[in-house]
Amino acid sequence: MKSGITFFVASGDAGAGNINRGGTCGTYAPQALSSCPYVTTVGGTFATHLGTEVLSVASRSQGNNIVSGGGFSKIFTEENNFKFSYQTKAVEEWMAKPGASKSVNTYKLQNGGVGAAYPDVSALSANIFTMDGTIAQSTGGNFFTSAQSIGGTSAATPMFAGMISLCATQLPANVAGFGQINHILYKNKDVFFDIKGDNNSYGSCGPRSDPISCYEGCKMLKLGSLGCESGSPGYGCHIQNATRPFYGFEATEGWDPASGLGTLGTTDPNDKTKGFLGLCNALLKANGVTNGWDSKKSNCDKKAKKKDKKSKAKKKDKKSKATKGRQ
Repeated sequence: MKSGITFFVASGDAGAGNINRGGTCGTYAPQALSSCPYVTTVGGTFATHLGTEVLSVASRSQGNNIVSGGGFSKIFTEENNFKFSYQTKAVEEWMAKPGASKSVNTYKLQNGGVGAAYPDVSALSANIFTMDGTIAQSTGGNFFTSAQSIGGTSAATPMFAGMISLCATQLPANVAGFGQINHILYKNKDVFFDIKGDNNSYGSCGPRSDPISCYEGCKMLKLGSLGCESGSPGYGCHIQNATRPFYGFEATEGWDPASGLGTLGTTDPNDKTKGFLGLCNALLKANGVTNGWDSKKSNCDKKAKKKDKKSKAKKKDKKSKATKGRQ
């Protein structure tokens, strides 16, 4: 692996059981790439205003959004000589909380331990406004754009990666990039907006159906009878049950296998200890940049200033011409 490269992977859009995506109710279905300890895995959240982010769970109130994936690997384990000590403390703290006892414990290994856990972090995974542009040569090079709202952890992941890439622009010229960042993320958990409440035991069949529940002892029905497309593989439960252990994980205080450490959302973008600024400063400091993020060095800031200078010059020129015209 080339030095300086950071890999990001989506946690999946069908909860801990990968319901209606090849998984079935009554089992956990950890994703192979998502649970790899050498990538940074991004889960999904839903929000309508600053400071209101919650776990993405495909409820009707969320517009039947996706269900954030998460869980524990059965492949990437210490017994198989994989290393992920950077998250050991966070995982142990989650397992000691009452919320962890709500999960059916078949996610554990035979020795009672667990494999590599995911996601590491989360980002907004619903109502993401995008602009797609293409240049049509046959029409004289006209630029056409189409606007659309997208969602899913496959949208959340590049957004989080983009923020890390923006931060990396302030690394010294002799540093290729941040490389593996997970150990820095877990050492700086306080910079994240903590996602608390609900769990990722659900599945989704789309906007015309209710979320599929998946808990211990539920009466399972074929997904087709729950509103999924005809012939959808697997089974699920239609009615929720808040008292039975479920096949998923609750979003609790601190790290959890539903939302990870949380998001970079913050109600105060100028707080240098939270959100993007907090994490970026920690990443830069770990790579020898002690002064942290400097907005004056960002390309966006330079372009804005250059544009502002041109605008001021034009206004000055117009004013000068107008004065000469009156003389």
